[in-house]
Amino acid sequence: MRTKDNALMESIMAEIDDYYSQEGCSPSIREVAKTLDMSATTILRYLREMNERGMLEYDGKRIITKKISK
Repeated sequence: MRTKDNALMESIMAEIDDYYSQEGCSPSIREVAKTLDMSATTILRYLREMNERGMLEYDGKRIITKKISK
């Protein structure tokens, strides 16, 4: 099993928080993937891993980070 890149996790979190601050809702996986120039499948895998680690909440639809939940 490959390990996940911590720097990429931080980039994903930053993108989610930036999007939320501008739009008032969490971005879709495709929106995050497009901004970070990655595949949606890769972003999905990272979101699942980040959810398991407790870095954010991802229920298959919404992405909630610590900044968003405040």
